[in-house]
Amino acid sequence: MANRTPLELEQDIAAIDQTLSTVSEIRSSLHYFTRLIQAEKKEPQYVQNFSIRLNAIKRELNKLSIESEGLRGPLEYAQQLSGAGNFSWPMIKEAASKEAGDEDIADENNSDKQKEAGAMIKEKAESVLGQLSSVVLDRAQTQKPNRFITSHIQYWMLNDKPTNLGMIVEIDEEEKETLVGSTCHIKVTVQKVLVASLSLEYESKSNTLILQQFDIRGPREEKSAWQESDHFVFQKINMLAKDAFGDMTTLSAKEALSSILQWLASYHNLFVEPCYRCHKRLQFDSPHYKHLPAVVRTWVQRRPEKEAEERWMVYRTIGLAYHMRCFMETTEMAE
Repeated sequence: MANRTPLELEQDIAAIDQTLSTVSEIRSSLHYFTRLIQAEKKEPQYVQNFSIRLNAIKRELNKLSIESEGLRGPLEYAQQLSGAGNFSWPMIKEAASKEAGDEDIADENNSDKQKEAGAMIKEKAESVLGQLSSVVLDRAQTQKPNRFITSHIQYWMLNDKPTNLGMIVEIDEEEKETLVGSTCHIKVTVQKVLVASLSLEYESKSNTLILQQFDIRGPREEKSAWQESDHFVFQKINMLAKDAFGDMTTLSAKEALSSILQWLASYHNLFVEPCYRCHKRLQFDSPHYKHLPAVVRTWVQRRPEKEAEERWMVYRTIGLAYHMRCFMETTEMAE
């Protein structure tokens, strides 16, 4: 059995840690997916949400498959090492020195302490294998926590939030560090008009923001996240939000987060703002939805620079109010 260098062992541990994080993400996705399919009442958005969650699980499983292939060698080495009981004492001393800080390890050459250190290495190797088999991630926070989402929300509220706008952003679940960045759950309340719940994930390496789950409803509605709003207005806004958030999250993480907050803030005048195109407040939408206000608020999208003037406004301006039909006609005419 060939010995692995300290650098190789460090890389092995990082790879195992990454895979455990992926396993934890899969558990979380399966949890949400199970809750979705077990819900007694299947809402109109059920097919949409089913597709989103299923695709997320597929991506995570593909990621796990790739990472698992790279773990075969390190895990086989860990098993052989724990079974043989042959340990590299210089490496153990070096690790103990780093963990103990100022403690002098020069006098740790006696057999009793060697056995104790060997038992520790064996226990850790078995622990890694056990965590993979039971699909559990319990990762210690050894570095300064990543607070990207929280810090940028605070900055936006202090510097970019529209003046005199009654908007509150609450951190429902404290931002937690992951191997790729951080995750956070927030609740946005806009001036007694709407409440939006958002599950956000920040990936530092790619500098992207991922919206894992969202729900927009009236401020007095008390429903579970997977239950549809009782109000047609918010049913429409949730349908629109899927495309809006999809476009906004193609931007850099900071731009995406700012755009999301600004877009939600633009709904402060939901029930009074006339349509940018027809200049009316209400419009007949369909036999099911009846008359609705201008439920669309435009958002920033990546598009070619050469566009018709009205379409240019739609693509590059956040917060223009449109009825759904007017918005669709505007986009169709420009294409």
